[in-house]
Amino acid sequence: MVFQFLKMQFLFNVKALACVLSLLCLPHAYCDNWPQAAGPSANWKVAGEAPTHWSVVENKNIKWRTTLPEGGQSSLTIWADKGFLTTYKPLQAGEEASATDIVGYCLDLTNGEVLWTVELPGSVSFGTAGVFSDVTVFAPVTNGKHVWFFNRGGSIGCYNMNGNQVWLREHKPPARHNNSQAEPILFQNQILVVEVLDKKLDT
Repeated sequence: MVFQFLKMQFLFNVKALACVLSLLCLPHAYCDNWPQAAGPSANWKVAGEAPTHWSVVENKNIKWRTTLPEGGQSSLTIWADKGFLTTYKPLQAGEEASATDIVGYCLDLTNGEVLWTVELPGSVSFGTAGVFSDVTVFAPVTNGKHVWFFNRGGSIGCYNMNGNQVWLREHKPPARHNNSQAEPILFQNQILVVEVLDKKLDT
């Protein structure tokens, strides 16, 4: 059976990440690696049986839970026993609900432990948990040797699998566009990122 793999939005806005036990027991064809939002074949599809029964509230088929200090909207990227995602940097009580900087996470998928984190600065702020998502929207991308984190507000960072920075590129987004339909795609040795040139001209 071929099914459409929906983005794994794990309720980051409640600042908790839960690992679905049945998800870890899927066939190896797609259990080991989900290297980008579009999946291992870059077409949002994969063959196999999807997990259908779990409940965070009832603690049903949940192997572990990890509390995160802030929310975010990126999908979870998987390579072997590591998972990657992004959230905002922790906001202070009473702070305006918009921010520029985000945090990239690497978690051990066997127990939920946070292995390392990195910070990515931004130059343009978006409202947190906005209607069209926010600056944490893009899923990380990995090839098993490196992982790339994306701050939609103005930076892309490349790190090795131990969290050491390889490079960081800062830029100013040409327009306020943070729709998740523009997810980056890894193709050979290139990462393809779509930018809106001018929203007034619909380009």
